[in-house]
Amino acid sequence: MRAAVFRPASDVAALVASLHEVGVACDAVPLIETVAAVDGGAALDAELERIDRYRWLALTSAAGARFVAASARRLSLQWPSSLRVAVVGAATARAAESAGLRPRLVPARATATALAATFPAPDVGQDSWVLAALAELASDDLVTGLTTQGWNVKRVTAYRTTQTAVSAEQVSRVAACTHGLYTSPSIVDAAIAGFGWSGLPPVTVCIGPKTAERAKRQHLPAITVAEEHSNEGLVQALIAVSAR
Repeated sequence: MRAAVFRPASDVAALVASLHEVGVACDAVPLIETVAAVDGGAALDAELERIDRYRWLALTSAAGARFVAASARRLSLQWPSSLRVAVVGAATARAAESAGLRPRLVPARATATALAATFPAPDVGQDSWVLAALAELASDDLVTGLTTQGWNVKRVTAYRTTQTAVSAEQVSRVAACTHGLYTSPSIVDAAIAGFGWSGLPPVTVCIGPKTAERAKRQHLPAITVAEEHSNEGLVQALIAVSAR
């Protein structure tokens, strides 16, 4: 077994290390990179400058937490003690903590829908606002879920993703892999754009349901979804599917 790890360069090292720990040979294939929003982060900066108006800050990725942290440093921002932080999973929680933010809310399942469902009800009669710092192409699941519960939600683009060029060496290495690990819908799209359907591994392992949904729509083969939507869950899913 050899796995192709499709993940942004900024996030791939930890997953590769986890795979090596359990004896899985793998190749890191960073097909996308995370970059600032088209406005250079101006909208994010503007919302953080008035962070006092928000009851909650919601983050659905480690990359989002890092871009929020970078904006806070630019602004020399001091986080208000009244601000509560909600994150989608353990990796996002670690990134938030590195930025000086202590998550108060982490759902059992690392999805935007589960995060919204875990939120408490807003206080009656108060102007309760949530700042959702998301990727440019992130779904509306979090915003819709919170709005349905009665929260006022401001969505701001924290970052976007761009595809990186595929080298001839990467094409050769991926062709030799038996399993492909996909960590976001945009990674699925980038993998197909870079390698074509015939150039990708014959077994597909996805980090969560949104990624698997995109993989299914893109007709990737033999799709397995990690039960826990994290690096650890991906590793366990890979081990399980290879055993079968």
